[in-house]
Amino acid sequence: MDEEGIFYEMYEGGYNLYLSKLNKDKGWYLGIKKSGVPKPGPRTKRGQKAVQFLPRAPRPPT
Repeated sequence: MDEEGIFYEMYEGGYNLYLSKLNKDKGWYLGIKKSGVPKPGPRTKRGQKAVQFLPRAPRPPT
């Protein structure tokens, strides 16, 4: 991929969503189950809790 990253970052409904650049036509999102295990791309959809991430301000280095 390029230096821009491998995901498109979107802000929707108070959450950050990350859509795969490689599989954007398939609608695959970055998803993490509540157990902490990554969710397979084909099983993700917009609006699922597993693909919604709360935005956080970066912490300054200590």
